[in-house]
Amino acid sequence: QVRLDLPRMRTSQSDVLVNAAFDAVINSSDLELDQSALQRMGRVYQEHLRDRLTTPRSINRFFGQVDAFYASVGKEVDFVDFVLITWIRTFEPGTYELVQHLKNELTGTGISRLVRNRLSHAEQLTEWRERLSAAGVDKANTEGVLTVLSSLFIPVKSAHENITFGNTYYASLSQDRRVGHADYFDRYFTFGVPSEDIADSDVARGLARLV
Repeated sequence: QVRLDLPRMRTSQSDVLVNAAFDAVINSSDLELDQSALQRMGRVYQEHLRDRLTTPRSINRFFGQVDAFYASVGKEVDFVDFVLITWIRTFEPGTYELVQHLKNELTGTGISRLVRNRLSHAEQLTEWRERLSAAGVDKANTEGVLTVLSSLFIPVKSAHENITFGNTYYASLSQDRRVGHADYFDRYFTFGVPSEDIADSDVARGLARLV
């Protein structure tokens, strides 16, 4: 076997491959993303994912995962959140397990929210860096992974941006079927609507019959 060294892909080349893969998944899933969703995805990509998706293999691996599993849950979740959770599962499995373990804290449910509010934003941010380190995140990627998490979960966003967000922000997460809301969190980790949950599409059909 002979080792063949290839040049590192230029940023413009990786951008072309990522855009093509992203468009292919959207088309195969029959989706239309609004400008807000595209901007949210673009911002996270520019701030961190771009630095991690640097080879054709990594790009194909990532979008292959999205394409394979999105059909199982479909429009019962927010597509951009599903893409980002898939990225975490694919490239940061330790963080993926951590997120599931911290469901109550990340969705602001139970007493965890009251307990967390006793810590300053700086203290919470320090704790998150320690958690990510324990979860196996490379030190060079810690801030980038925090950026991804802050785009998904209000408590991380609050610590990361040094801002306190009220209940209205959690309500908006519910309207958009975001992973940061307790009613939708589990759908992102079970590859479908859990048996104890009721699909939004079933509710819509029931309401239509009543009307």
